[in-house]
Amino acid sequence: MTKKSQGTSSMVKNQQQYKEEETKRLIQFVNYNNLWVDNLNFELYLSQGAE
Repeated sequence: MTKKSQGTSSMVKNQQQYKEEETKRLIQFVNYNNLWVDNLNFELYLSQGAE
């Protein structure tokens, strides 16, 4: 593996780790502020054939 490949590989790992941490923080924020939507009617937002 070349240095460039190793650098790219570590960048991808760092981005994945960042996204996972960001997801955890977002879920905590939504839970804390009770922002979950339980009764979403998808028929209002999806056009015909978009299933």
